[in-house]
Amino acid sequence: MTCGLPTYADKPPGKVQFSKLEIRGVFESNNTMLLADTLNTRLLPLPADSFNLTETVRGCQRESNKDVKCMKMSLLRNYEDVQTFALYNRVFERDGSNYTHTKPSGKPHVTTLQIS
Repeated sequence: MTCGLPTYADKPPGKVQFSKLEIRGVFESNNTMLLADTLNTRLLPLPADSFNLTETVRGCQRESNKDVKCMKMSLLRNYEDVQTFALYNRVFERDGSNYTHTKPSGKPHVTTLQIS
């Protein structure tokens, strides 16, 4: 890959069709912004009516003494033109700190991420 555009030695691989694509994550919710991040293979966003982003309680395991959101993002129909399907969470209080780091406990900031 280069600049997000696929490059192939001979020919492109066959297309993959997703009949189900769902991700779940547990994110800090104080002073944060959570965004759905989707791109098709032309590097354009997926149509807003092709996926759903919801806050969920079912199956949510919260850390003690933490204000968190349990989020679920899923495709609403079969789709084969998917390049990126992700959740992005910005914690504003971390602005100006190292761009990659873990909490002092050594745990990552996203405590749970399920892909099915």
